[in-house]
Amino acid sequence: MIKYEFKGVEAVDGFSMGLGGIAAGQREGDVANSFQLPGFVRLDAMAAYKWALGESRVTAQVNIRNLLDKQYYESTDPDANVSPRLGVYPGAPLMAFGSVRVEY
Repeated sequence: MIKYEFKGVEAVDGFSMGLGGIAAGQREGDVANSFQLPGFVRLDAMAAYKWALGESRVTAQVNIRNLLDKQYYESTDPDANVSPRLGVYPGAPLMAFGSVRVEY
């Protein structure tokens, strides 16, 4: 992930944003090499703002996973009670989640 923190500019001091990705090539779907999962690239992003609240520091952050909302397959479950071809896990669609952290 590449992250940039804005510093020295009063209007955006404390603001940061980042962009990163995951790339996986075509890979075998099971130990018997009976099928292959396709490769994929997933793009993720984040934005955060930090500020002081009295003697505490507060950080609010929003993360976005699968920014381009691409369909992909993360893995298979070799320990499932079904054939690995039926235990393929698709990746999550576009998803956003946030957090607030208080340090005191």
